[in-house]
Amino acid sequence: AEDAEMSSAVREHGLDEFMVSAVTEKSMRKLGAACATMSKMQRVLLCFLVDTTGSMASVIAEIRTRICEIVKSVKDSHCQVAGLACVGYKDHCDGVNHFEVLPFTTDEEEFRTFVGAIKAGGGGDPPEDVLGGLNLALRLEWPDTGGSRVLFHIGDAPNHGRALQDTSDPEALLR
Repeated sequence: AEDAEMSSAVREHGLDEFMVSAVTEKSMRKLGAACATMSKMQRVLLCFLVDTTGSMASVIAEIRTRICEIVKSVKDSHCQVAGLACVGYKDHCDGVNHFEVLPFTTDEEEFRTFVGAIKAGGGGDPPEDVLGGLNLALRLEWPDTGGSRVLFHIGDAPNHGRALQDTSDPEALLR
């Protein structure tokens, strides 16, 4: 069913199925390598930074599933997950509150509920507010007792930057 859903999304958006398959396969290999590295750690804090703009609508259900699978894979590797957090970001044009944030929690059910409620929408142009989302993720209260800190970034568009927006006020990029 997952493959059929992905194929439908690929056709709907006129994407090259071979390219999507190759990118997906490469991503899964990198994810496997990341999980193998994390399995050597004793404790980790996991934070997920997710593009939740409209361009992600066709894959958002898959993203929610994959995030939960990543958490399960890390736990199955006998690495203690000391905290879970999630930051969803949209674009500047979506208003002041274009972020969804779940601060670090040890309650896996709370995390799964938050991730399960992520909806894709908004976004006014191809680049998104990646820096704003990253800034929020970095400003979360990362517990000192958490061990290694790991951030997964899931998105499909670049950040606004000098070529795409006025960066004369660097602080404005971080608001």
